[in-house]
Amino acid sequence: MTDLILAGERLADVLERENAALAALALDGLAPLVAEKTAAVEGLIRAYGAVASVQETDRDPTPPALVALQRRLTALMGENRRLLLRGIAAQSGLVEMIARLLAGGEATAGYGTPAAPRHAAPIAVSARA
Repeated sequence: MTDLILAGERLADVLERENAALAALALDGLAPLVAEKTAAVEGLIRAYGAVASVQETDRDPTPPALVALQRRLTALMGENRRLLLRGIAAQSGLVEMIARLLAGGEATAGYGTPAAPRHAAPIAVSARA
């Protein structure tokens, strides 16, 4: 059981670092974590396999540390998924904008609105109601 907890904590530590990089949109910081995350997942699978091979009647009740780790991993994986989807959306938007520019199309400033031309005419805005 100790090996399972250690393997889970290793994965949780990698997920925390990956989530921090994703939250900062520091995508260059993700590549070094791929091998480490893969190794952590494989270690967790091996540790789980060793625990699962023990007859259920021979097992002790689930230790509180394992329950806490399961909750931590669940929260980290949920956050990881959310951040990955956000990163994918940001990258997709950037790639689409570059593709439009290369094709001679119009870039967007965000939320689908056309970007202002480089030499926009001056305008006046009044705040009077």
